Amino acid sequence: MNSAPQRHHAAKISPLPTLPFGDRKAVIETNAQAFADRMAAVVSSIQAYDPLDSPSRFASKTSALTINGVKLVAGANTPVSATVGETTDTTLMIPFSGSNVTTVGAEKLQWVAGQGAVYLPSTARGGECSTRSVLNVSLDPARLQATARAMMGDPSEKTPDLQLDQPRVVAFKSKGLALEGVFHHVCGLIDSLDSDPHLLGLLGVDDLFYRNIVLMMRPDLFVAQTQAKESFAGVSRPRRVLDPLCDYLLAHLGERITLTDMERISGVSSRGLQYAFLQRFGCSPLQWLRSARLEHARHQIVSQGPAVNITQLAMACGFAKPSDFAEQYRRRFGELPSKTRARA
Repeated sequence: MNSAPQRHHAAKISPLPTLPFGDRKAVIETNAQAFADRMAAVVSSIQAYDPLDSPSRFASKTSALTINGVKLVAGANTPVSATVGETTDTTLMIPFSGSNVTTVGAEKLQWVAGQGAVYLPSTARGGECSTRSVLNVSLDPARLQATARAMMGDPSEKTPDLQLDQPRVVAFKSKGLALEGVFHHVCGLIDSLDSDPHLLGLLGVDDLFYRNIVLMMRPDLFVAQTQAKESFAGVSRPRRVLDPLCDYLLAHLGERITLTDMERISGVSSRGLQYAFLQRFGCSPLQWLRSARLEHARHQIVSQGPAVNITQLAMACGFAKPSDFAEQYRRRFGELPSKTRARA
């Protein structure tokens, strides 16, 4: 970076909205070029960030995180104009406050907090914004397609057309879905785990981003067209659907397993899996997996007794935090794992 971050007391800079995540540890800049250098971590071909107001009143703050290859940059800044050259980056920009106009060729894309995000494939562009807070998500088009294919739940079908070469505004609300709150919730989860990429990866936060972005891009595929097919796939033959999947899950209890992984392994979409697990086990797929991990942990504690290390066991059974493991264990078995170990 060309300029070191400049930190100032909040009273000396223009007021900024709260970041989507990481506000307490944000890096504050009062130099527009330093801010451009920092944002280049997500958009590598930034050519200019020019304040629309007096440069002396420019202010920004950023917080960055990478979870299993998904680069997230939360940024807030006073009004600027930006120029981005030809790039290989694919980005979704989600506004948490403020308004924005992005120009791609002759097309102007207006995206506003509360209404929608802007999807930008590898293309040159420019834009202007008001004072804003925005989440930049760096995306892998191949992973978007793989996620969409898994969510459709039929490996014989071709990959759904996500229109990945088309820059556009994608609405938060469509086909009965309201997804803006999901991104707020996920960013709150990031803060609650203190932006620990390992724990967030174990919880599948990167998978949550991809799944919800796919829903935003093609809600028609997952709300209307697949409903009848999923009901048949999940309800009419739950044992044939679930036996191979459950065998796989039991053999990989310590690994990070997301709902997208379950869809890919079973060839059934999430709605079909929800139906099948509910009919056969009376719970959701992720609840079944958590229960299986707890049962395995209890068996290990009882069989090994004082020799078992509960913290290591929690991590080996796929729990991101030992404290969460202990609380879920207590709810399931009526006692803490340490008490089970003492009795064993």
